[in-house]
Amino acid sequence: MNIKKILADHKTWIDSNGEKGKQANLYAANLKEANLRWANLNGANLNGANLNGTKFGSEFTFTTNHPLLERKGEEMIIDRAKPILKFWGTLTPVGSLGQYTASVNRYEPGQHGALQYHVQKHEKHLVIEGSGCVWEGRDGVLHGEVLEPGMTIDIPPGVVHMIQAGQEGLTLVELSFTPVSDDRVNVEDEYKNAIG
Repeated sequence: MNIKKILADHKTWIDSNGEKGKQANLYAANLKEANLRWANLNGANLNGANLNGTKFGSEFTFTTNHPLLERKGEEMIIDRAKPILKFWGTLTPVGSLGQYTASVNRYEPGQHGALQYHVQKHEKHLVIEGSGCVWEGRDGVLHGEVLEPGMTIDIPPGVVHMIQAGQEGLTLVELSFTPVSDDRVNVEDEYKNAIG
């Protein structure tokens, strides 16, 4: 597998809005200790890839605004840990850089996380496989946006949100700026009529 060629074709695919080049399919690829600081992986299929020790440049991790992008020139070292079972699926921590963390979150079919907001935590998600919906709460009403591979979600502090998987499940890479260990505020009671 020629990773440089795959990622060069992927860059062309991104730059041409999918009209040229080819979307990177790195499913189950061995990227152990690879230096990918130069690569734009937005929309690439990394599901099942070995990311132990892989180096990602923070300025290339996502193409949309996120606090992580303010730390240009630094790299996030990926060190895959054991999956943590959640009521909605599994969360696999994959890296950290100071107060920034990265994880791969797999939502089982039809499952959803808690309806919540964070006081300080800023989240950014990249959909890498499956489909689903992100719900945002405003004034007691939930508004949904369909999620597909390659899409990014930006969830600033204070935004009520919930992520839900579709029928085939949903896999996301999450990057978070987390100044405190847990500042989750559950608001399901306030939206119980909207949830059903």
